[in-house]
Amino acid sequence: AYHFELPLVVTDVGGLRETIGERGTGLVAQSVTADAVLAEIRKYFADPALKESCIENIRKEKTRLSWMNFCRRLEDFAAGL
Repeated sequence: AYHFELPLVVTDVGGLRETIGERGTGLVAQSVTADAVLAEIRKYFADPALKESCIENIRKEKTRLSWMNFCRRLEDFAAGL
């Protein structure tokens, strides 16, 4: 989803709230039902500011999680050994 700059819509299970919700890269449904997931999808498309905020946060996460950033951090670590 990040590749296409689309938010994840998740339910509050297995740490997904912390992974997605705190970074602002998606939406967390209030319950584990299709209706709750649908409500979050509708909210995303109805609110242009929310949509833009998610896209901005996804772009930041893509940079943070990129191979280039990983390699840079690995090189810094290795240089300190």
